[in-house]
Amino acid sequence: MLRRRILDYLHGDVLAKIMSFVALLATGAWATKEDIGNFNLIIFAAEMMAVFITFGADSAIVKFYRDHSPVEVFSNYVFQSALNLGIAALALYAVGFFLSYRHPNQFILENYLLIVSLSIFLSISNITRAHLVSLQESYKVKWYSILSGALNLTSVLLLASILGLTIFSLVTSRIVSLLIYAIFFAYMIVTLVHTKNISIELIKKMYRFSVPLLISTIVGTLSVYMSRIVAAEYVSPHELGVFSFFVMLMASASVLLHSFNQAWYPHLFDLHRISGDEAVLSEINEKLRSAIKIAFYYMALSIFLYIISSRTSFVLNGYYNYRYIMFTLIDALVYGAFYIIINPLIYINSQTKYVAYASAIILALNILLTFILAEMFGMFGAAVSTVVIALITFAIYLIFARKILSVWPMNRSNLIALGILLALWIVKCIFIFDSIGIEST
Repeated sequence: MLRRRILDYLHGDVLAKIMSFVALLATGAWATKEDIGNFNLIIFAAEMMAVFITFGADSAIVKFYRDHSPVEVFSNYVFQSALNLGIAALALYAVGFFLSYRHPNQFILENYLLIVSLSIFLSISNITRAHLVSLQESYKVKWYSILSGALNLTSVLLLASILGLTIFSLVTSRIVSLLIYAIFFAYMIVTLVHTKNISIELIKKMYRFSVPLLISTIVGTLSVYMSRIVAAEYVSPHELGVFSFFVMLMASASVLLHSFNQAWYPHLFDLHRISGDEAVLSEINEKLRSAIKIAFYYMALSIFLYIISSRTSFVLNGYYNYRYIMFTLIDALVYGAFYIIINPLIYINSQTKYVAYASAIILALNILLTFILAEMFGMFGAAVSTVVIALITFAIYLIFARKILSVWPMNRSNLIALGILLALWIVKCIFIFDSIGIEST
């Protein structure tokens, strides 16, 4: 069942991303660079506002659906999100007014309604998707993702041919792509209209659970951008562009982890409710064993491909000489699976404050490591820093899980295998570093 759900999420996300990519190509061909830049600012503002509205919908709804009636949780979560929307909308207007007072550019105020409208639809899609994931209705999530991608592509092409791609039409096409979620959300609201399930106590519990997740999301967003900001101090603009390209490539590949994560959380929550901590720890160690085994296979394959790539130019022109960045950064994706496997332990036990602590520690270490390694080794150092942070993140979550459960969640055989893997990874980095020196001479 777990594998089928992962494949459902993966199929839906991949097909949706392909259609979004085609829509992006159309946008680049018909919209002006200024409109695209302003559209990205609106998207960023709306997505950040949606984070404030939903307060970690994915994890919160999964958790509380296991402890309470889904109908009760959904109605209270919608009420809580409506409160958050009012606060976030006022805060955004205040920020826009302050910026327009200090600077002549009134971008936020001029596009205020667009940003708020898009953030509402994004929030609705986040809540609806979290609802379906929590109920483990993966086939619905798959088809909603595909339909959303198709609506996005169709609306972009239609608006481009009829109105031209202005900021308004770009935002409208994004809202149209989310209508499928809005329709289902409206149906849920209609079915709940006669229920009186609002509980102040439950809403308080949700806030206590979700506020650390909000802090973690903000800090995590800063961490993603901070590594590139720090690296910019030590590499040329061209090299920074190459580094950013491979970071975005890695982010696209992370759809694999995202699909696993959506199926993994509800699975562990159900297992914990039925069989307790011991069964959860056993399942986690089984998945860690599989992940470490895959990491060994990947390491051997990546070294082989790296050696082969030095003999033939199979990478895109302009990026070939920097292929070592790709082979290093993808390690972060592989090792990132380790902490994704283990971090549900913190959510299951409602100790989300540790997520906020972990995020703050990781941000500080990310800045420090990138400063040191980028100054010493340039782009290769920045890439290695990204991988080390993925491993440190796993270690931090491991320590916090130990503190919560009073036992080590990772058994001895997995710990030994991980130690061997890390030793081999260091050897791999030395090999790549040496080959860079040979090729540059």
